[in-house]
Amino acid sequence: RLYAAEQRRAELFAKLGEFSRDLGASAAEAPVPVCALTLMGQYFPWPFAAVFRKTGNGFVCSAVRAGGQTICSAAPIEFGPIPWLNGCVTERKRVAAAGGEAACLAEHPELRGLIPPLHAVLAVPLQAAAWPAGALVIGCAEPVEPGQADGEVLEAIAEHIDAAFESAQLEEQRRELARLEERNRLARDLHDSVCQMLFS
Repeated sequence: RLYAAEQRRAELFAKLGEFSRDLGASAAEAPVPVCALTLMGQYFPWPFAAVFRKTGNGFVCSAVRAGGQTICSAAPIEFGPIPWLNGCVTERKRVAAAGGEAACLAEHPELRGLIPPLHAVLAVPLQAAAWPAGALVIGCAEPVEPGQADGEVLEAIAEHIDAAFESAQLEEQRRELARLEERNRLARDLHDSVCQMLFS
């Protein structure tokens, strides 16, 4: 049993490098949550994954990966019905839930139909400075439950996603700065050409 756990840990961590490389390459093409969940579906054995972002009175489900598809979502969720999700974000720690606590995610009115029935879930915080606090959640169907190795790899994935969020924001700032510089250059050129015409 110990050998099987170590083998699973080795398999999960082996995929982490590939995930990280591909996330860095594809994050400019689509929103980071969608890219991350799509890649998680390719590299990791979890049947469900989602990214949640904290808002004033609850959460927004940014993206969901289930049934082999990644869906960009904007479903609002209040704090009350899913306390373990709120605990993950506010206490900034890994949280596991099983049974009815896990099932309440799929039964939430805003998420019904997006999420398959879940036996167990594991959530880790997302803490990129560039984006609101949130959580990365994976879920498993019965009888599988995420183990220690799943939690360690999920925390590493969350760090990569945080870095991708910050990189995306820096890239957007760089593009905005380039636009401003081009606008200023055009204004200078126009001013210079008008001055030359007036002088002539």
